[in-house]
Amino acid sequence: MPIDVPVVAQVFLQVFLALLMLAAALPKLRAPDEFVGVVRNFRLLPGSLATVTGRVLPWMELALAPALLWSETRVPAAWITLALMLVFALAVAINLARGRREIDCGCLRISHGKGERISAGLVLRDLVFAAGAWLLTQGATSAPEAAAVWVGALFGLLALLLYLSLDWATAQLRSLPRAH
Repeated sequence: MPIDVPVVAQVFLQVFLALLMLAAALPKLRAPDEFVGVVRNFRLLPGSLATVTGRVLPWMELALAPALLWSETRVPAAWITLALMLVFALAVAINLARGRREIDCGCLRISHGKGERISAGLVLRDLVFAAGAWLLTQGATSAPEAAAVWVGALFGLLALLLYLSLDWATAQLRSLPRAH
């Protein structure tokens, strides 16, 4: 049984996840060979499949960005986003279980073209994003009113900017020399 999601929350999730997909895709498209190397380094796919995945995934993320915003494609795009987030969480969890904590997650890559190292926090983050995508597959409580759309869109944009800023600041702090 679907749950009713308030319009403002639906628009917030649409904007946040669409911008997240865009922010994830663009750096990977600028350095496609590097991203293929990141996918290979997870050691979950055979060589040729890792290469294809590394080439296709950024384009898929790029296509999901507008698809999440358009009402006719929102639900299928949300299901695909949900699946991707679960796959990402599983890939990180498998490598953590293998003891491979020092690999690049291949995520947003906003800090000098480098993604962050994998961690349990990334698994949790991807599961939270998956939950947001799942909420987008549910029905809205009412027809959208202009105010709800504007508020949801504004908060979605602000939330992504805050998330990216915190991600960047954390990466900068990690790169500082450590005192002994």
